[in-house]
Amino acid sequence: ANTRRITELRNQVGNRYQIFTGVDDLFLESAILGIDGWVAGSGIEQRAAVLPLADVLHMSTAERMHAFHVYAPPLAERAARQALVNAGIGAQDITDLIIVTCTGFRSPGVGLAIAQSMGMRDSVRHMQVGFMGCFGGVTGLRAAAGLACADPEARVLLVCVELCSLHFRPDADPQNLVAITLFADGAAAAVISCAQLPGAAMAAIGAGRSRVIPGTEDHMTWTVTDNGFAMTLAREVPDAVEQAMREFAGPDAAVILHPGGAGIIDACVRAGVVRAGEPSAEVPRAVLREHGNMSSGTVLFVLERMCRNTHRAGTTNGSSIGLPALVAAFGPGLTVDALELAPTTR
Repeated sequence: ANTRRITELRNQVGNRYQIFTGVDDLFLESAILGIDGWVAGSGIEQRAAVLPLADVLHMSTAERMHAFHVYAPPLAERAARQALVNAGIGAQDITDLIIVTCTGFRSPGVGLAIAQSMGMRDSVRHMQVGFMGCFGGVTGLRAAAGLACADPEARVLLVCVELCSLHFRPDADPQNLVAITLFADGAAAAVISCAQLPGAAMAAIGAGRSRVIPGTEDHMTWTVTDNGFAMTLAREVPDAVEQAMREFAGPDAAVILHPGGAGIIDACVRAGVVRAGEPSAEVPRAVLREHGNMSSGTVLFVLERMCRNTHRAGTTNGSSIGLPALVAAFGPGLTVDALELAPTTR
């Protein structure tokens, strides 16, 4: 059977973008909405955004989509270029390009923009995973694995790019304020292929798993409004995730976790699928602390950091990041989406 390998992961938050650095700066930005106390308890110390909050709050949806069109492609391209360099291949080698985003739409969009600017072939096959929220990155990995399995010579480039800050709105509803506290901008890219590529393979992709938690369809929503996209986050989300993960993953499963928020990580610790003080919980906490929740690409930040630690430990087949494992993320539905990862054979 073909082994779908994640050959390289790269992520970007963009050094040319507005950075909210440290709790003091977050206080200054969040004071616009009076959410200082929530920021202090979020577990987030810095985030990146393409524009200052004050510039975004009163934009129309059309203006926000124009900003996405301007800022998303260069951020996505930087992540993609780094992934290709580390995979040891060029843009001309890519056969399939998957873009994952839930924060901006335009056609033609990010995929065509970076395919042209990076010099990909005109025959590259395009796909977009849209509006799936935080589990879109796992869905994108599964889609990439399917393409690689269908064509053993395929070289699939997956790019998650999210500009969550473009949807910050001056709404005093507590659920909106929670979203403003948590979310940030970033991009992550991965190369997936069954072919032997020059770069060191990080992990082998196995079967996917998914579950919609009954009775939770209103717990998390992502809706288009005239003033950006509106998110609702019910306070019951962590408890629902805890119960679902206890049943979904089981007590003996190793989980590479999407850090949706400090409450989500804590819920997964209570469920026993990640362990406090160990990399399974502390790497997601570190990503959340340093970047915030960047929606679909965040779990790839976690996986990339674990892979980086593996290289420092002197192995290249994923064995020291706790593989086999489930890479798992959560989103509207409530949906738990996961993918099995195993050590590679090379």
